Amino acid sequence: MNTKAMIKPMQTAIYRGDLKSISQFIEQGFPLNKLMFNGENRTALHLAIEVGGRHKVIKLLLAAGADPDVKTDQFKETALHEACNEGDLVVVELLLEAGAKIDLQMDYGITPVMLAAEAPKKGKEMVAALLASGASVAPNEQGRNPLHSNIKDPEIVDQLVKAGADVNGTFHGVTPLMFAVEKFFISKSAPYLGPHDKPQPKVVAALIANGAVPKAKFPRAMQYADDAKDQPIADYARRKKLPASVLQMLESGNSSRPSEKSPSVKTDKTAKRKK
Repeated sequence: MNTKAMIKPMQTAIYRGDLKSISQFIEQGFPLNKLMFNGENRTALHLAIEVGGRHKVIKLLLAAGADPDVKTDQFKETALHEACNEGDLVVVELLLEAGAKIDLQMDYGITPVMLAAEAPKKGKEMVAALLASGASVAPNEQGRNPLHSNIKDPEIVDQLVKAGADVNGTFHGVTPLMFAVEKFFISKSAPYLGPHDKPQPKVVAALIANGAVPKAKFPRAMQYADDAKDQPIADYARRKKLPASVLQMLESGNSSRPSEKSPSVKTDKTAKRKK
């Protein structure tokens, strides 16, 4: 059987988790490290991660010599990028054990730890695993560090700052706190955003608690909040009538970490229940 003739059967075997067939194709010489799938864009390992739940398949592919550092043709993702994006902690751990390079960048300088920081599930655990394996939190060439991510869990902020991420670092002039506040603006004009994309008051609190400067000014050029340019974060938040919990933190420069034990800093949901 020639290589091209193997593509469809191999794809089907990966989808089904058919270890016997996958092993047979490997024995027949299927090229594990060539971009064979999705229009010659992905390897068998990328495909298995994308399907989800194929941990035995992934173990088999790695044991047979699949290279976790091969990048896709589009976006330049490695298997580790893929696993972090999918929120699959088990696969992240398998890839790390297999020696995956931890700081390779895909398009736009995005590293696996940046994707893990904003993953919809298992983000905290994946970030911990990556940091324990030596992942860098240094800014990329554009100035972005993992705190410039769509973070939903305040504990991830703590993890990254403890690892040395700059809480006031700038990415095109935008600090992590500005990025978090800007999400409130985006969500108002984009109601289609899912629950994992919505603004997080607790993340704003975590950034401030870790030393983020609320008085810093937005840069002159903003991708979404164009009318925020050159304004202090708190002034912009007040004018846009952002949640009272966020405004209070920005104006005071203090954070008591929103929680059930901290009535002075409530999420909008809590405030509505008490009305």
